[in-house]
Amino acid sequence: MIVDASGLVLTVNRDLPVSGQIWVRIKGNKPLPARLIGSDQETDLALLKLKGKHNFFRLSLGNCETLKPGDWVLACGNPSGLGFSMTAGIVSAKGRSLPGKQFAEYIQTDAKISRQFRGGPLLNLKGEVVGINIVPEDGNTDAGFAVSSKLAVDVINQLKSSGKVVRGWLGLSVEALTPERSKRLGGAEKMGVLVKQVAPDSPAQRAGLSKGDVILRYQGCPINKPKDLIQRVAASKKGSQVTVTCLRDKKEVDFIIRISARPDSGRAAPPPGYAENLLGVKLVGVTRELKDKFSLPVEYGLMVVELDAGGPAGRAGLLRGDIICEASRLKITGLPDLQKILKGLKPGRGLMLKVNRGDKFFDTALDLP
Repeated sequence: MIVDASGLVLTVNRDLPVSGQIWVRIKGNKPLPARLIGSDQETDLALLKLKGKHNFFRLSLGNCETLKPGDWVLACGNPSGLGFSMTAGIVSAKGRSLPGKQFAEYIQTDAKISRQFRGGPLLNLKGEVVGINIVPEDGNTDAGFAVSSKLAVDVINQLKSSGKVVRGWLGLSVEALTPERSKRLGGAEKMGVLVKQVAPDSPAQRAGLSKGDVILRYQGCPINKPKDLIQRVAASKKGSQVTVTCLRDKKEVDFIIRISARPDSGRAAPPPGYAENLLGVKLVGVTRELKDKFSLPVEYGLMVVELDAGGPAGRAGLLRGDIICEASRLKITGLPDLQKILKGLKPGRGLMLKVNRGDKFFDTALDLP
């Protein structure tokens, strides 16, 4: 979707081509060339700039904070290449988390969001964008999810200014605190998270935090569960000073901490769709639901759900429904594992895979370009 009249386009990272020119088709116009400004692997969002001078109609990013469960929303997409389409539903819940996405929170809706709706806007009844449609990495479309517009605005602004997204870091790990343990420590029944570990020479250690402290508030905002702290820290700017209120020896203590950048912030993400496009397949991670539904004999791996018969995987004999369990003798638990292995291969080298099909396992070699 176009988010700036000059031709800034927000989309999802995984649907972009691995290499070559990016083209954007706009209704009523010929495809226009675009360049990638930057992408954020955590939210799977990418920002493009249409080449040339433009003055497009843009969508307005609305305030998702006013959304309530039960509010009507519309999801926009391009199902099966048929063209612009919409589905309607209500907001089922806000602040949802998805596996492997600790810094993002999502709006859940019962509006139908299939793979072809990914990257399109989720609109309120004023026509404002309150979310960006996504599909979980396991391919589950039983419920619709959208990255909140609040988070999308921050990602857009950072990508515009530097081409990358940098998140704040304290350098500690925390765990949920049971009401009983909180009371024993002298805290409120439903408040606080327990510090499990503090990294050496981290902002938290330099400020004086230690294992066993209970974090009650961050910049005055109550912290009731680990996700509250993780997302507030991630949203804090590098170099800013924050106040963290802790419970120590049954007394509240304020710590002033200068935020650093997460060590992995701003690293280049693997090229969009790198693993799948290179192999000529569409993959989804093996989940408990998939395992139970198809009585799979494996606990991990990537299932082939779409296949280009003329691609490397197709030529090597893979079929839809096959599960890639290992690559180069290393366990594959998700797409990042496969991407890392492929990025480390030298050009022209083959790739050995261990594959599950039905109740049998076999090895096969792929010839890669």
